[in-house]
Amino acid sequence: MKDTKKVVAMVVDNSGGYVSLAIRLAREYKKIYYCNPAWQHSYPHPNLSSVGQGIPEIEVVDNLFDVYEEIDFWIFPDVYFGPFQEFLREQGEIVWGSGYLEALELERDVLKSQLERLGLPVNKWWRIEGMSALRKFLQKQKDVWVKVNKWRGLVESFYVMDYDHANPILDDMEFRKGIDPEKIIFTVETPINDALEIGYDGFCVDGKFPEAWLSG
Repeated sequence: MKDTKKVVAMVVDNSGGYVSLAIRLAREYKKIYYCNPAWQHSYPHPNLSSVGQGIPEIEVVDNLFDVYEEIDFWIFPDVYFGPFQEFLREQGEIVWGSGYLEALELERDVLKSQLERLGLPVNKWWRIEGMSALRKFLQKQKDVWVKVNKWRGLVESFYVMDYDHANPILDDMEFRKGIDPEKIIFTVETPINDALEIGYDGFCVDGKFPEAWLSG
């Protein structure tokens, strides 16, 4: 890539959680555009479109394609733009983002299968399709964790002590999902007892991590 001071970059942030990244990158690049496409809806609300407004280091745009020809470098710090990233790469654009590998985050069964394929240790797990099948499974299987593919806004991962314990959560999910809850894919897995989980949300470029970072 050419001298960064000559580069115009676009940060695509559908969650609104990466404004600080855009501000930090503005120190290095000629210009930083910021776009949160999540506002686009038949009945849009100005809140999402207002994210990042008034910050002098960045310029907020409502539509990626309004400035498409200006962009030298595309930055996707979150998921849900995998196919678009791959399209940009096919056009010869420089892209920083997970691309199709977002499936490892969004499709829990794909991640488990990939870990097994690589010979890594994996706890016992089951792929369940549909709410009815999940209910039947949990009536027989206790002490498990349930994770949902794709629809994280529907429910976060939750622990099931037994079916009675899980039933209110399942009822709520079914009510909020509405039409056709039988197409939801779940991953059910056994607990990893006495495990210590170190959480890190960050980035890695060619196997290199930042020198300073936070963990929780």
